[in-house]
Parts: sequence; structure tokens; C-alpha cells
Amino acid sequence: MLPWAGQSSVMLFLGSHALDTTCWLMGQKPVRIFCRRQEGMLARRGIPTADLYITMLEFANGATAVIENSWVLPQSSPS
Repeated sequence: MLPWAGQSSVMLFLGSHALDTTCWLMGQKPVRIFCRRQEGMLARRGIPTADLYITMLEFANGATAVIENSWVLPQSSPS
């Protein structure tokens, strides 16, 4: 676990960059955003921050993008 994770959030640390990159790739800003926060694994280990955020972006041209920002990955996930 990241020792400083409880002093930040994955959304604050990485989410802004993912959102910025997505808007740059799309060439426009989203017209609608929905975001869901999931907690549990880190809280059970005494780290007071969300495990992950899932964000769905809708654009004026009809495109939809989904962004996942997570501190928690399975052991089998490549690093």
C-alpha cells in the first residue's frame, strides 16, 4: 500500500490527468459527467481513502468515455 494514500485520493492524484487526456483526445469538453466512488479494501486496512472511482463522460457528439482510477489492483495485475 502507498503509505501516503490516506492523505490524498486517486481522483485527486491521477483523475485530473485522466480527465484532461480524455478531453484532449476527444477535442472537446464533456457535456455530462457521472462518477461513482467505491470504498472498502483500503478502509479495512486503516487507510482513509476510496479504493477507486469510475467516471462516465458524455460528449456533445454522442461519444461516451469511461475512466477508472484505482489504488487497488489484484495481485495478478501486471505492474
